[in-house]
Amino acid sequence: MTYDAAPAIPTPQFSPLSCLSDAAPVAKSACVSFVATKSIDVAAPVTFAPLIDACTEVFLSNEVAILSGQFDAALTDLCEYEQALRAISEISVERIYRAPHVLEIEAAGHRVLPGLVDSFVHAGEWMLTRTPSRQLENMALLLPPEVRTAIETENTAYGMLRAVLDFVSGLTDRHALALYRKINGISL
Repeated sequence: MTYDAAPAIPTPQFSPLSCLSDAAPVAKSACVSFVATKSIDVAAPVTFAPLIDACTEVFLSNEVAILSGQFDAALTDLCEYEQALRAISEISVERIYRAPHVLEIEAAGHRVLPGLVDSFVHAGEWMLTRTPSRQLENMALLLPPEVRTAIETENTAYGMLRAVLDFVSGLTDRHALALYRKINGISL
């Protein structure tokens, strides 16, 4: 089925995107208020249908350039809602990505990840040298068996670093924090 043959989707009467555009009579604060007070089930379909249509128009008018690799822009940057999307992005950064609880988690991550890497790299070094250290031996035993096997099989500093970094980078935030707390005696 081609795009032209696809049935048209009815456009809603009100769109939060349209209320952010310069041409709209509704104030920006009213739009933010609408989005904030409505549930995502109501706001998302009302918002996305016109945005998808606008991006489709941009795609179709630039299809040749896109398919030939000559098009180097985001579809949303060239659609009629570009300013509205920019405003939504700014609001999102301000109210979501820079919210105090998000910044607290990010700040903790700046200690947790380097702390885990440091602890497990020392354990990995112990596995390569086997210098007597009960603490490092215990830390090495906290590594999953496949990580320990990779370190022992590779038997190089580079291989050990790669295995440790792969292990730490694969941890979920929750697991990394719990492991950090345990190995540092913060919680048991």
